[in-house]
Amino acid sequence: NLLKDMLVHYEGYQSGVVSTMEVRERWPSIVGTVAEKVIPNEGMETAVEAALGEIAGFIICKDRSTAESIVKFLRDEKRGRVGILLPSTGALNPVVKRPELTQAGFLGWLDSFVTTEDTLRPLVNTVLARTAVFETGTDPSPILEHLPFGFKAVSTEGVVYSGNSVAGGADESFPLLRRKERIAQQEALLAELTTQVQKAKRTKDENVTAVARARAESSRIADDLSSLAEDIDAASKTIDEDNYELRTIETELTRLNRELKAASTRLESIENRQYELGLDFGQLSTEKAELLSSINASGEALADLEAAASRATEQLSKLQVSMVEARSSEQHIESKISHLNELLSEIGHTVSLKEEEIRTAESDITTAEDRQSTLEIELKTAFDSRDSIGKRQASLRNVQTEILERVDYKERELKQLRSDKDALNQEIHQIELRLGNIESDIATVRERIKEEYDLDLDNTEAPKPDAETPDDRARVLLRERKERLRGFGAVNLLALEEYREASEREKFLGTQLEDLRKAKEDLQTTIHKINQTARELFHQTFEQARQNFKGLFVELFTGGEADIALIDPTDPLDSDIEITARPRGKRLLSISMMSGGERALTAISLLFALYLVKPSPFCILDEIDAPLDDANCRRFLKIIRNFSHNTQFIIITHNKITMEAADNLYGVTMEQPGVSKLVAVRFRATGDDDETEARALIDTQAAEETATPLRELPDAIHERVEAGVSVNTDGEDDGQHE
Repeated sequence: NLLKDMLVHYEGYQSGVVSTMEVRERWPSIVGTVAEKVIPNEGMETAVEAALGEIAGFIICKDRSTAESIVKFLRDEKRGRVGILLPSTGALNPVVKRPELTQAGFLGWLDSFVTTEDTLRPLVNTVLARTAVFETGTDPSPILEHLPFGFKAVSTEGVVYSGNSVAGGADESFPLLRRKERIAQQEALLAELTTQVQKAKRTKDENVTAVARARAESSRIADDLSSLAEDIDAASKTIDEDNYELRTIETELTRLNRELKAASTRLESIENRQYELGLDFGQLSTEKAELLSSINASGEALADLEAAASRATEQLSKLQVSMVEARSSEQHIESKISHLNELLSEIGHTVSLKEEEIRTAESDITTAEDRQSTLEIELKTAFDSRDSIGKRQASLRNVQTEILERVDYKERELKQLRSDKDALNQEIHQIELRLGNIESDIATVRERIKEEYDLDLDNTEAPKPDAETPDDRARVLLRERKERLRGFGAVNLLALEEYREASEREKFLGTQLEDLRKAKEDLQTTIHKINQTARELFHQTFEQARQNFKGLFVELFTGGEADIALIDPTDPLDSDIEITARPRGKRLLSISMMSGGERALTAISLLFALYLVKPSPFCILDEIDAPLDDANCRRFLKIIRNFSHNTQFIIITHNKITMEAADNLYGVTMEQPGVSKLVAVRFRATGDDDETEARALIDTQAAEETATPLRELPDAIHERVEAGVSVNTDGEDDGQHE
C-alpha cells in the first residue's frame, strides 16, 4: 500500500513534477517520467539511478510546445521547477564508437541493462550509452584510463566516476526506479503470506477445538469427583446420625429401667394403702355416684354456655373485620382526595408561573426588538465606515508592499555583492598562500635535489616518457600517479583479515537493518489497518447511536429534537463529543445549560441509544429515576416497558411510581442485628379486569402468604414498608415484615 501511494502521489520527485502530474490530463503529450519508462534489470537499480542523477525524475514529453506550456504553468502558479526530456525533437547524439574494455570487473555499458519502449530507445541510448558499469569492489582506474572525454563509469552500488570527480554515498529516499515491479513482488509476497496465515488459522482452530474437548473432559471428571465427594459426605452424615440415635436409645433404656424400679416401689405402697382403705369402699362408692350425677348436670349447662360464647365470638370477629375494611377504604379514599388536591394546587401554581413567564418573555421580546433595531442601524454605520477604512488600508498596504519589495531586492543585491566580494578576497588570499607554499616547496626541492643528486634543475631537462602526450595531459597523469601513491600509505599486513571481519560485520548489520526495516513497515501497515478499521467501526456505531438518540429523545420529551456530533470529525478516535438538545417549546441548548431533570432524561436517552446498538438479555439500573419528577418518571417507565419485551430490567429505586410499575419487588430487612433477610413482593395480573395481587415471600423456606397489593395499601402503611418498618395490615407492629 505504501508503494502504491508513493507511485500515485509521485513521492520522491521534485515539487514541480508532482504538481504537473496531478493535472497531467491538461497535456496529453506527456508520456510519463523517466523512472517510469526506464526499467533496469534486477540488481542494476542503484547503478542506473546514480548514472541518471536528477534526470531520473524528469518528465518525458512528445513536443516542445507542451514542455513550454508546463514550464509557464509552474512559473505562473509558483509551484516549483521541473526537468523535461523531448525524445522526438532536436538531434539525438548516440555513441558512434565506444572503447573496447576488457579490464577485470567490467560488466558492460549501462544502456544494455535497461528496457524501455522502442520510441524511447534512442533517448535512453543517448543518456546511458556513455556510462560503463563495473562490479563493486573492483578498482575503476584501469577502466577510467581508457574512457574518452564525456564518458563516465558507475559501480553496481551507485558510485559514479567521471574525469576528476567521484559521486556516491547513501541515499535515504526510496528509489524512483522499478516501483511498479516492487509492487508486483510485494503483492506476490502478500498472497503467499495470506496463504500461510490461513493455514496457521486452521491449525489454531484445530488446536482450540482440541483444547475445548480437553476442557470438557476435565470438567466432566471434576463433576464426577464432586459427585463422589458429595456421596462420601452423605454417607459420613448417615453414620454420624446412626451413632447419635444409638446413643439416644441407650440413654432412654437406662431411664426406663430407673422408672420401672420406681413404679414397682410405688405399686407396693399403693397396695398397702388400698388395704388400709378397703373398709370404707362402700361408703365411698355411694358418694361417688352422687358426685357423678351432679357433674353430668353441670357439664350440660357448661356446654350450653360454651356454644353461646362461640356464637358471640364469631359475631365479634365479623364486626372487627368489617371495621378494618371500612377504615382501610376510608384511608384510601382520603389519600386519593389529598393527592388530587395537591395536584390541583400544583397545577394552579404552575399555570400562574407560566403566565408570569409569558408576560416577562413578551416584555423581553419588545425590549430586544427595540434594541435590535438600534443595533442594526449602528452596525450598518460601522460597516460603511469599515469598508472605507478597509479600502484605504488596502491601498496603503499595496504601497507598503511595493516599497518593501524594492527594499528587499536592493538588500539582496547588496548582500550578494558583499558575499561575492568576500568570496573573491578569500580566493585571492588562498591563491597567494598557495603560491607562497609552492614557491617554498620548489626552493626546498631544488636544494634537496642539488644536495642529493648534484643536479641544477634550471640547467637540466627531463625527457618525456611519451613524446606524443601533451604537457597538460602529462601533468594530469603525474598528479594522479602521485595521489595514488600517496593514497597507498603504509603497508598493513593485517588488511586482508580486517577486511574479512569488516565484511562479515557489514553483512550481519545489513541483515539486521533489513529485518528492522521490514518490522517497521509491518508495524506501520498494521497500525494503519487498525486505525482504519477502528474509524469505520466507530463511525458505524456512532451513527447508529445518533439515530437511536434522536428517536428516544423525541419519545421521552414528547417532542423536541436532539443530536450528538464530533468536535473534530477528522480525528474521531480522539475527538470530544458535543451533545445538543431542544426540548419541546424551548430553543436549542447545550446539555450543560439544561435543568437537572432535563439532563437526566437526555442522559437516559443517550444511555438507551448506546444500549440499542448492542442489547443484552439483562440490564441493571441504579437509581436512574432519582432526579425525575412524576411525569418524567412515567415517560421513563413507558420506555422501560417497551424494552422489557426483549430485556429483563433490574432497577434499584426509592420511587413509588417505579415500584408500582414493577413486576417484582425485592428488599432486604434485618429483623435481628447482623442477620439479613430477603423480602420479595410479586405483582401478578389475574382475571379480565387486570387486578393485581402480591405474594409476600416472608419465610426463607418458600412459604407464601397472601398480601394486599402494594398500590392498594394505605399510605401510612406504604411509607412504613418503604422505611423498613415491620407492620401488619391492621397497623400494629408484630415483628414480621409484610
